[in-house]
Amino acid sequence: MKKKILILSTGGTIACSESERGLTPTATAEAFVSYLPHRISGDFDISLLDLFRMDSSSIAPDHWIQIAEAIRSRYDDFDGFLITHGTDTMAYTASALSYLLAGAKKPIVLTGSQLPAEASGSDAPANLKTAFQAFYTDFTGVMVAFCNQLIRGCRASKLRTRSFHAFESINVPALMDFSGNDRGYRPPESKATVGAAQKNSEDLFGTEPFVLDSRVGLVKIHPGMSPALLSAMAQMDYRGLIIELFGIGNLPEDDPALMNALRLLTDRGVVIVTKSQCPFEASDSNVYAAGRQLAALRPISARDMTTEACLTKLMWALGKNDEPEQIRHLFDTNVAGEVSI
Repeated sequence: MKKKILILSTGGTIACSESERGLTPTATAEAFVSYLPHRISGDFDISLLDLFRMDSSSIAPDHWIQIAEAIRSRYDDFDGFLITHGTDTMAYTASALSYLLAGAKKPIVLTGSQLPAEASGSDAPANLKTAFQAFYTDFTGVMVAFCNQLIRGCRASKLRTRSFHAFESINVPALMDFSGNDRGYRPPESKATVGAAQKNSEDLFGTEPFVLDSRVGLVKIHPGMSPALLSAMAQMDYRGLIIELFGIGNLPEDDPALMNALRLLTDRGVVIVTKSQCPFEASDSNVYAAGRQLAALRPISARDMTTEACLTKLMWALGKNDEPEQIRHLFDTNVAGEVSI
């Protein structure tokens, strides 16, 4: 019996056509099936669902919830899900879905392209093929398929603006690389997730509405930064703040105004998460005196998480609980493979 796959289209470059305003998403999910090799499309029973036709720069937390709900409501009817998506915010969407649909025992794959599918020399056909190759494997959960690689959704980051090799798997090997042959190979460091007996949607995801609290800020510390930015944020409706620090986890030393601004945020109940500005390797603010000054504020360390995984996880944790210690516990829990240190 053929596996049943649902393609959910959301727009993005892969769906774009030229217009007077520049590239604009116009294609529907039906168009993407024609780019698959016949031997692959013939192996699956494919259904289509057009959710949005949006530039992914406009995709927001409400859209992540709509995508998650579309999958949850159809989870029991399909063996796998393919989401076509713009590359600019694909890693954010993949990370958010990793938490919203945590525990999924079926593959949920996102892909897109750097050039429109209709453009000559586009990478869209190859990426769609890679995405469908994921349905032959035993991997489950949220993944990104791009440039012959299958990457865990909460470990993917877009690091290149034009190259077909746009995404990297951050701090862990890619789940699979198909560049050598059609079946691909699995690096020895990675393991497939093999579920026990299949659970239904209600058992896995419950029936309560999905909730994300988008009142989260993201600030990159930089030389000469004015603490007034943080002081202003303390007067706003933020519930969480991610601070990207220098190197392994440092910020300017002997800057009482900066520390006072951070202290004001914590006094107002804002949950602070710290991470390195470096995409690779883990942060640790306990190494240098410049970082240890944060200890009194008890920030949560993002360790080796990506910025996308960190931001969406804080939104998810804040959406689940109002108690700071419970939020800390949720954030420190490895939910979908987003942290390994």
